[in-house]
Order: sequence, then C-alpha cells, then structure tokens
Amino acid sequence: MKRQVYDAMFQTLAESFENSEQEMLASLQCEDFKEGVAHFIEKAGSGLHWKIERVMDFELSAKTQELQLRLQSFMDAHVYPNEYRFHEEVERERWKPTRIVEELKLKATPRGIVEFVLARRRMRSGG
Repeated sequence: MKRQVYDAMFQTLAESFENSEQEMLASLQCEDFKEGVAHFIEKAGSGLHWKIERVMDFELSAKTQELQLRLQSFMDAHVYPNEYRFHEEVERERWKPTRIVEELKLKATPRGIVEFVLARRRMRSGG
C-alpha cells in the first residue's frame, strides 16, 4: 500500500484511479480473498442473502445526488484543468500549501462544496 501511495503522488488523478482499480480487481482474484468470503458465507448461514438485501440500501438521497452533481461539475470545470499547475507548484515547494488549492477552496466555498470538510474539522476540534 505504501508503494501505491508513493506512486500516486506522481500520477494524474485518472492514472491513480485506473491503477487502484487494477489493484482492487487483482486482489479480488487472490485465493486469500476467496477463502475469506467462503468462510464468511459458511459462518453466516443460509439467512445471509436475506440479511444483506434487507440491511444494505445503496440508494443515494436526493441531497447527496445533488451534491454529487455539483461536485462533479466543479471538478470538471476547475480541478481537472489545474492538475498540471498543482504538480508544478508541489515540485517547486513540496511542503508549502499550493496557491491553486487555496484558489479552488475560495471558488468551492460559495458553491457549498467545501462545507462538509470544514464541518468535519469543527467536529474533530469539538467546536
């Protein structure tokens, strides 16, 4: 996993997603994974299928779908076109916050895209 994180620093977001998907698909073919799933099903018994269908609801709420659309639109319009600039800034000054990220935060905040990050920070700090 450390290798994947290190390699991802030098990849575009699309390359990183592609590599992570390939790694995930490869791990699903491993015997350890198959054995673990078989053991889980064996221990869970015959009622497993009913339990999974009843408990797992993967439908997104209307609010989440709307946020997803806003986020995707923002990513397409502002983030993806600036990936190269981000990498250039990091190369020049690796340990300093990048100007492009700060600019994007200012653009994202009025659109309600950064709110959930800030809310998480407030929760962690007890505020």
